[in-house]
Amino acid sequence: MTTKQVCQPAESPLWQGEFSEQDKHDIEQLRAGQAAAIVAGDASAYAELCSDDIQLLIPSKELVSGKTAFLQVEQALFRSASFTGFEKQPALVVRSGDLAYEVGVQQVQIKNQADAAGVYAARQKYTHIFRCTRQGWRFAVLMSNPNE
Repeated sequence: MTTKQVCQPAESPLWQGEFSEQDKHDIEQLRAGQAAAIVAGDASAYAELCSDDIQLLIPSKELVSGKTAFLQVEQALFRSASFTGFEKQPALVVRSGDLAYEVGVQQVQIKNQADAAGVYAARQKYTHIFRCTRQGWRFAVLMSNPNE
């Protein structure tokens, strides 16, 4: 089976607000980094894409606050499942100041997980909030839920 890492949608999302071409590129790279980290099962690389005060809201888990807690949850998640693909289809990205939010759908392919519900659902809706930091754009809030 070939590993699939697709982060560019077939159609570009609608960008609202003041985004430079560099902002758009950086946010697209953030998406690509997320897909690569998830498929590689690399919780540390994923955490590096996040702000220090990251908030994670995913099915079947309590609210996860902060990079240390995020890293622990993602390490446990990657121990329980191998992701073979992660494809995002952002529909809308809106900016206000140093924050931007994105909504869309994402498709997840998992190798070794019989439970295809919750965080493991094949098709999910998501809302992500990005913050422009000194290190560049970072995930500040990651939220997803099943689309099934």
